[in-house]
Amino acid sequence: LVPHPDDETIGCGGVLAMLGQAGAAVQVVLFTEGAGSQRHAREVPMERLRSLRRREMTTALRELGHGPQCLVSLGLPDGGVPTRGEPGFDVVVSRLARITRCFRPHTVLMPTRDDAHPDHRAACAAGAAACLVAAPDARRLEYPVRGGNEAGRGAWHIDIAAVIDNKRRALALHSSQR
Repeated sequence: LVPHPDDETIGCGGVLAMLGQAGAAVQVVLFTEGAGSQRHAREVPMERLRSLRRREMTTALRELGHGPQCLVSLGLPDGGVPTRGEPGFDVVVSRLARITRCFRPHTVLMPTRDDAHPDHRAACAAGAAACLVAAPDARRLEYPVRGGNEAGRGAWHIDIAAVIDNKRRALALHSSQR
C-alpha cells in the first residue's frame, strides 16, 4: 500500500526489488497521485504533475522488477486520504477490501502507523481495516517513509544489500521530487 508515488521506493523499494527478482506476484495500491507535492505544486499544473508522478512511479516499479500491470490507483486527493472516523474512510476500506479479496495476498506492506505524514498514517489505518475484513490471515508489515517509531513494536530489518543499486536507480527516477 503506497500513499504517494515515490513512497514505494523510499519505504519498501528494497523488498519490492527482492520480490521482483524472485518472480513474486505483487499488487501495488496507490492511494493518491501525488499532485499536491509541495516541491512543484505552484510551478506545474496539477494534471501535468499527476501524470508526471504516475510515469515516474511506473518506471521506478519497472526498475524494481514489476510491470505497470501491478499498479492499481485509488485516485484519492493528495493530502486527503481519510482516516478512521472521517467521512470516506469506510469507502476506502471497502475498495481496498475488494482489491485484497481479488489478489489474496500472503503479506501486505503498508506505511507505519506513526509516520509523520497524515496520508501515510491514514493509508495504514485503511489497510489494517481492509485486511481484517478481506485477508485476516495475511501478515501485515509496516514500513517507514517519513519517520516513525518502529523500535517499540518489534521492528526488524531486511538486508537489501543485493538490490540496493536497484533501489537507488528507482529513487533517481522520481526526479520531480528532488
